[in-house]
Amino acid sequence: MKPASSSLRGTTRRDFNTSSVSVLINAAPISSIHRAAGNPYYSEEVVAILLDAGRLAVTDRQCAVVGPLEDLSMDGSLESVIASRVDLLKPPEQHTVKVASVQGRRVAYDMLSGVRHLNPEEPPLTDQIAELTRREILLPLEGEPTWQFLFKHLITQQAIYNRLLFAQRRELHRAVAQWMEEHLAGEITSHEALIGSHWSLAEHHDKAAACLERAGERSLRGGADRETISLLERALESLHKLKGPRDRPREARILRQLGDAHRRRGALLDSEQALINALACLGESWPKTTASVGLRLMIEMLRQLWRRTVRARSAAPSERDTELGYIHGHLSQIYFFLNRPAEMVLASTRAVNAGERSSDRLQLAEAYLLFSNVMGIMGLHRAARSYGRLANDCIPADLPAAQRMVPNELRSLYLGSIAELAEAEMRIVEMLAASRAIGDERHLREALSLLGIVTLMRGDAEQSRRYRDAFFERAMQANDAQTQCWAWIERAEHDLRRGELEAAIEGFATATSLLGTVSSTERAWIAGQLAQAHWQSGDPARAREIATRGLADLITAPPTGFYALEGCAGIADVFLSLAEGPAAADSDRRQAAKALKRLGIFTRSFPIARARLLLMQARLKALAGNRGKAQQLARKALEEATRLALPWDTALANFHLAWLTDGSARRAHLESAAAAFNSAGAPAMASRAREALSAA
Repeated sequence: MKPASSSLRGTTRRDFNTSSVSVLINAAPISSIHRAAGNPYYSEEVVAILLDAGRLAVTDRQCAVVGPLEDLSMDGSLESVIASRVDLLKPPEQHTVKVASVQGRRVAYDMLSGVRHLNPEEPPLTDQIAELTRREILLPLEGEPTWQFLFKHLITQQAIYNRLLFAQRRELHRAVAQWMEEHLAGEITSHEALIGSHWSLAEHHDKAAACLERAGERSLRGGADRETISLLERALESLHKLKGPRDRPREARILRQLGDAHRRRGALLDSEQALINALACLGESWPKTTASVGLRLMIEMLRQLWRRTVRARSAAPSERDTELGYIHGHLSQIYFFLNRPAEMVLASTRAVNAGERSSDRLQLAEAYLLFSNVMGIMGLHRAARSYGRLANDCIPADLPAAQRMVPNELRSLYLGSIAELAEAEMRIVEMLAASRAIGDERHLREALSLLGIVTLMRGDAEQSRRYRDAFFERAMQANDAQTQCWAWIERAEHDLRRGELEAAIEGFATATSLLGTVSSTERAWIAGQLAQAHWQSGDPARAREIATRGLADLITAPPTGFYALEGCAGIADVFLSLAEGPAAADSDRRQAAKALKRLGIFTRSFPIARARLLLMQARLKALAGNRGKAQQLARKALEEATRLALPWDTALANFHLAWLTDGSARRAHLESAAAAFNSAGAPAMASRAREALSAA
């Protein structure tokens, strides 16, 4: 065969590619050239094996293939070409590169030297590494605090790793895991997932499960829900591979955390299944039919009533009941989002009953607070306050702020619903500071979201926008549809308040595209405000269409969060505005009455809506021609808004009262409305009030 040649013109070993190989071996009977099929890395490896085997001569910047090629194993896949390159290494170097492959693509010299035990006759490890880097199997990494290398390509590392016998792999993974535990003790928490992977591949499943479980717990606290799910599922797999009796309580704890992670990323049904599986691990079942849910709820309610009235003697504290309390608490939240009220009440009641048999006072406090919220949603506010006091009795005054985060969040939800916003804000600010201090990204996002809601309701629109901007930025990085949906709603709510209608419509539309992951509360929250945005932008037909769908959702699936107030009230506002306008349809007033009925139901659960309900009732009476009753209801709305310190409701009540009064009273209400709208961050509405004042 006549040698093919090509001019290198200053190129290095790394510069060879498919075209240079074609020139070098033009028409050569080497099937691997055809297998390259335009893959540059395949071609580079072919050139590399020619160089390693001494079949490529370079003279005066000219290269030529020399000698026979038939004995080179290049007839297979890329992996076989890489294997052939390894075969050309000396035995010590072959063994070293195989040991290095166990670490993954990135290789730390310290770890390699700790795991690769040299025989006296073998060359120093540094010399072997130098040869591997010369051949460009390994590439040195610059700017690292320790000496580290990278396999030239992930395929290279995998091809070399796959040549190890399974017994060799197990032993090497064990050695790597042990080395990491011994030498990275000061920073082991950041490497636990990797250590767990090595223990798993070494088939030390007990150690693998422990590492992966701890890594999953830490990931859950950090808000990395997808990573958490992967780690906890692998921990469960390792537990299931252990011989002997299964550790059911441990499995239940992991499944409960897995359910929490699924809930956080919006996979509510996956979360429900994980939590029900956790119950099964503890020998508990969850009712499957409506009748069985009702029966079980009655039993659990009677049990709770007995404990509240008779004060039955408690059984010995049980860790099993502690776990049951946590599981049922998470289930209650799932059914809250799925809008399955009977199951939500059952889960929260079982959480309290289990918590009262528990040794964990913090868990009991969380169960009481969850039950307090459920009682509030049912309109039983006396019971809600009573369980709130029971929760306070369970929480020590010196409890660290990090452990108070969940109680503060749960308590603030109820406080918001009854318009005790100052205390709610104080608790969420504490939650925000604690989550920042410990790096709990999940609770940090939730705190920012709640603070945006509460401060807007308190009338501090600028501070609310700052909180919401911070929340939006973090939500967009979270890869969590539920969190992103909330972020878009909250941003659009601000845009609507400021009169920036195009931005509001776009934001609500984006949130709508994420609605598959969220509950009826978010649907109502969006629908009413999106309908208002279309109405204010001069599109009554679109406003009517959206409000009609929103009302249907309110009837079939009432919202279960106080923060949906603007959405629920917005649906009623749009139908009232349509009925008050010149192009009113016959059905608009009837639809307004239906929307007010739903707003009334919402108000029983969330008294913060009372001022808005009274104002909407006043407008409906005015439509019916009953001006006196309308004035009376509007004044009550103003009194209630003032009592609850709700600037936005105060502004709306003054604005609408102005049209029910005359002369100086009208001017006084318009002046108050303009000032209150400005304070509430609504410049467009303030401008409307001033225009009306000029015309008065």
